[in-house]
Amino acid sequence: VGEVHVPKVEMRQISDRSSLRSDAPQNSARHAAAPLQQIAEVLEAQEEAKAALEEAARDKKVRELSTCVSEFVSTEARYLADLQSVAVAFLEPLRPLLPPQLHYAIFSNLPQLQGLHQGLGTDLERATSETASDSGQACVDAFSKLLPYFRMYATYCCNYPNVAEALCKVAAEHSGAATALVEAEEARGVKLQALLFRPVQRLCVYPLLLERMKKSSQPESQMRTTCESAFAALQELNSEVNERVRQMEARLHMTAVLLLVEGVDHLIEAGRLLHLEALVDMKSPTASTLNAWGRRATYKWYVFSDYLLVCRPKGEGFAKKALWPLAALRVAAANTTPPETHASFAKKPERDKSERDKAEVFRVWHEEKEKPLGEFKCWAQSETDMLAVVQRLQVLIDAAVEQRDDMIQRGMNRLTLEG
Repeated sequence: VGEVHVPKVEMRQISDRSSLRSDAPQNSARHAAAPLQQIAEVLEAQEEAKAALEEAARDKKVRELSTCVSEFVSTEARYLADLQSVAVAFLEPLRPLLPPQLHYAIFSNLPQLQGLHQGLGTDLERATSETASDSGQACVDAFSKLLPYFRMYATYCCNYPNVAEALCKVAAEHSGAATALVEAEEARGVKLQALLFRPVQRLCVYPLLLERMKKSSQPESQMRTTCESAFAALQELNSEVNERVRQMEARLHMTAVLLLVEGVDHLIEAGRLLHLEALVDMKSPTASTLNAWGRRATYKWYVFSDYLLVCRPKGEGFAKKALWPLAALRVAAANTTPPETHASFAKKPERDKSERDKAEVFRVWHEEKEKPLGEFKCWAQSETDMLAVVQRLQVLIDAAVEQRDDMIQRGMNRLTLEG
């Protein structure tokens, strides 16, 4: 029997090839998993970088907020020092040397402002020392708590325009006070008027400081919400102060106007306001001929909250031509049909046919006067200007009518209660 010999080498080769074939799927899986692992590592690195950037941004905002809070506290301290310096060096030394009215015209309610900011300074010092971890929030809370009292700035700002004139009066009429004032200014190297402007300036700085603190605080944080609320309240306060200053200036101007026109000084009252003044080309009916208009001329109109004052030129100024209650006035474009109840209007077509339809002409009349003198024919620059003037006058007339009716109703109610 012959023996069969199997080559061992060939068996090993076959075995090795079989092993290679069995390892191929594992190697393919490892090669496929490698890119996914790399992507995961890249994404992880990106997340870490993003987190680091966000952390750096937060740290930056924390530093910026700390700087803003420090600026708020430090500038408030310097402002309080200025108020105290004015009180010590000027306000108190000049008090016995000046009449009370003139002294108030210079300093107004500065002592009350000083007291307000002394309280704020104490609260800010307490906020920064006791709550170091969240001093910004505590500082804004302290400021917001006192915001309602900042309305006293309206009184100060309304008075500030009188300071320059008052200081000139001191220099001209009160030599002792003038000498003391000059010496105090030279000792401190600053004019009193510049120091007295600081409260007006400071009131304008607060919104800027709050806006910076808001931008430096974290979104959705309590600090940002508090800053936004304080900023909105301060903007409303500033608008109120500006409106009161505007009304005060308007009253001063109204007083000057009424003192210059003869026979109308009785109109100087605290509640009356001057809303509009303008030069108006107009005609009025002649007193002798009912069907004729007088000569066209330029008149000065002053529209108050309750009266229309029409003045004619007289020398370098004006003299009163008509003073009509605003609630009794009516205004309309010339090409509109006037009420039939007004007797003088019934004769207008015959009186002036050539100008009745011009687009820029409008008429103003007194509803309680049936005489021809109870109306004016006026010219605007254009039809657009005419419509704007008529609309503005109508708004003021409606307000005057409402005010008159309200006063009548209150009077009736009072009589009813007394009865």
